[in-house]
Amino acid sequence: MSVIMRFGSRKAILHGAIWRAADAALEQMLNAATRQWLEETGGPAVGDADPDFTTALTIGVSHGGRIHRHLPGGEGRSRDAYVRARQRKLF
Repeated sequence: MSVIMRFGSRKAILHGAIWRAADAALEQMLNAATRQWLEETGGPAVGDADPDFTTALTIGVSHGGRIHRHLPGGEGRSRDAYVRARQRKLF
């Protein structure tokens, strides 16, 4: 599942717990905020059906973004990315 967010005139795409943007500073800021959020809270619930959407609502909106498009995708792939991100914290 992917989410496209608009931050003023800039856009960023969230897919599998990783942000991509043409603006490198925006991309770095969003990825750092997401990593911090995952470390502090564990991120979306383990059973969350759409963890990218939950992350976009939490991180993107709190940094001044608004959801431009939400693209449902392959069941489980996005969820696996968040499980891996949580496991990185353990090692």
